[in-house]
Amino acid sequence: MDPDNSDRNVEYFIRYQANDICTDPLHNIRRMKSNGFFVTKASKIALKDLIPYTTYNLTLSTMLHQTEKHMTVNTKESPYISLEEQPNRIKIEELTDTKLKVSWDKVDCRNTYGRIIYSLELLDIKSGNVTDLGEQTDRLRVINGLRPYTNYSLQIGTSRSIIKSRRGRKLTTKMVFTTKPGLASPPRNLEIYASSSHSLSLRYNLPDEREGHPIELHITRCNPITLKKCKMLQQPVMPCKIYAGKYCVDVPNLIPYQRQLIKFSLKNEGSHTFGEETTIEGFTQDRAPGQPTNVSYKLTDCEPSAESCNLNISWIHPYDQSGIITSFNIVLNSSEENINETKSFMKVYEVENENYQAMYTYQIQQVPFSKQYNLYIQSVNELFKSPYTTQTVVHIVDLGDLIDQSPIILKTSEDFIEFELKPPDQRISTTLTVIVQDFNESKTIDEKISRQIELADNLCNDFGETWISQIFKIDNSKRRIKVGNSDSSGKSLKPETKYCITFLMENEYQNSSDQNVYYETVTTLAHTEESQSNGLNIYLIILIIFVVLVIVIGALLMCYFKKRKNSRRPTATSIDENEHAYESLPFEDTFVNNNMYDHLEHK
Repeated sequence: MDPDNSDRNVEYFIRYQANDICTDPLHNIRRMKSNGFFVTKASKIALKDLIPYTTYNLTLSTMLHQTEKHMTVNTKESPYISLEEQPNRIKIEELTDTKLKVSWDKVDCRNTYGRIIYSLELLDIKSGNVTDLGEQTDRLRVINGLRPYTNYSLQIGTSRSIIKSRRGRKLTTKMVFTTKPGLASPPRNLEIYASSSHSLSLRYNLPDEREGHPIELHITRCNPITLKKCKMLQQPVMPCKIYAGKYCVDVPNLIPYQRQLIKFSLKNEGSHTFGEETTIEGFTQDRAPGQPTNVSYKLTDCEPSAESCNLNISWIHPYDQSGIITSFNIVLNSSEENINETKSFMKVYEVENENYQAMYTYQIQQVPFSKQYNLYIQSVNELFKSPYTTQTVVHIVDLGDLIDQSPIILKTSEDFIEFELKPPDQRISTTLTVIVQDFNESKTIDEKISRQIELADNLCNDFGETWISQIFKIDNSKRRIKVGNSDSSGKSLKPETKYCITFLMENEYQNSSDQNVYYETVTTLAHTEESQSNGLNIYLIILIIFVVLVIVIGALLMCYFKKRKNSRRPTATSIDENEHAYESLPFEDTFVNNNMYDHLEHK
């Protein structure tokens, strides 16, 4: 638009209209509404708010000219990709074990505001390898050379140009897919772990590089010499119950005492073909079973009143089973000399129909206290027995282990600590040794104590002043003990000092002995003046009592002498002629206390 600049009074009429790129009936309303009409005398004009990536028709005319000037202008594309311009409805049109064919819908013309460039990347999720598949404008892509039964992530980036795509200025859409399985690889570590006269038992591991999920196995068994009388067997792939991480299968109904050639192959889920075969030879005969392993035990339900425990025994199925197993023999022998029948246990654990387990558990009930046993287990079938397992020493708890013998603190002073012992069990003879230790790290333990291993191993600390307070047998007559100034050691405790006291109790029960050790950490009280003044207080009390007694005795003596004085009375022969005599009243000495009562005074 560059009209003649000489005439500034000419009015120009400008019309513009956007063209819709959509060809179907659903038009872009925004583009259809993008139009306008201007009247201006200016030689230049700017049209604003136009639609990106749109063709506009412009018409320029004036009142002085009979002709119109027509122009076509294309707006630039939008620099940014909108969400509506991303791939929509991504479809997998074909997927095999090595090939993917994928497509997506065309972007709606009503939402197109520029060129669309697609960039594709393929990610192997397991390995993390990324393959750049390049850029394209087509909405269809075929990818070959994939790995069977592999998880992939296809990333489709959308941008305006290749340069912008490689600079990361794009929107990305992801889709995850798994290629179909291929032919199954042969199993690993295929072996015969047990046999009988009519069957073979096999175990194996699944292939490391799996091209699918094995769900079925195919077994062909033949005579290896004639390769005749072959029979086929198909079974699902099943994990072993008795061997973790392994898969097992039994091949039954075989001819006894014959060599057998077994061909073994797997089939993946979703596949119709079995994979590569592997072969193994075996011989059908009865064999001795293998030894159990990992024998262990646990004591339960120990009852002091019954003086017995239940013994739970567990063991693991033999890894080298060799022959079938119908039962396990459990032998529990006393380790004491001169054993008798009551001290041994013989038990049988039955295995029905070859229903094996990874771990077996058996309980022997009411095993007496304070006994030591040797435990042995062996595998058994109808013809053979395995060797016994190595000796497992079983120690049944002592009665003293189940009784609480801990002392109770009754009193703490500055120079002693008083404890009370719990009532002793009459079935046990208990000897108590009390050891006292302070926490003075600069002092070492007395050699007389450190040389006695039984005492030294049960001390609180390996330092500090240490001495034995007392040793005695516990009975009901002596349940309160003092540790300090009045114990048999004759050694008092120090005020405000931290002590650790060890109570070593040696229990004897049915010709066996055990030890229970208890510890008490106590701090003695601080030194006070009250203890020093106790003797003075006693003397003061005695003095007060003496003074009170003196006062009481003095009062009684005064009353006595006063009564004696009042009891003196004049007789008739001693009355003067000027005095008068009167008859005394009864009990006058008792009720009257007046010296002038029997005299009259004349004036």
